[in-house]
Amino acid sequence: MAAKKSKQKDNPASQKRPKIGSGLVNKKKTLVWKMANVDCDGPWSWDKLQCSEFLKDVWEKMRHFETMTWDSMNRKQHHMVSVSRMIPRAQERLRQLGRDQLESLASFHFNGKKRIWAHRIGNEFWLLWWDPKHEVCPSSKRGT
Repeated sequence: MAAKKSKQKDNPASQKRPKIGSGLVNKKKTLVWKMANVDCDGPWSWDKLQCSEFLKDVWEKMRHFETMTWDSMNRKQHHMVSVSRMIPRAQERLRQLGRDQLESLASFHFNGKKRIWAHRIGNEFWLLWWDPKHEVCPSSKRGT
């Protein structure tokens, strides 16, 4: 019996690249939280968040965000931030986590200075940091 010949080209076209990241945005899709990449050891790790604080300040707002699209959110409070604008300690932590290829992270404002930082892929937000003191990218605006 003769061996089957492969239909695959010996030299596939190099210009074909898989589409990933925010290029696959469906503007009608609501936010989805992903937790597999949460930083559990660094200066903004989620283990610093008390259970009562999480239930009071964070959980309910995250549930509300899941009913919204990224485009419908208040962009003054929730926005993308370039990694180059973040403090050196945050940039170093990204390198330690093997995520230094990221160009920006999403910042979600909670009460006062409290922030959640996440990596965005389309409507998915991969949670990374809990930043209760607004340290990752301090604002020069008063009260933030």
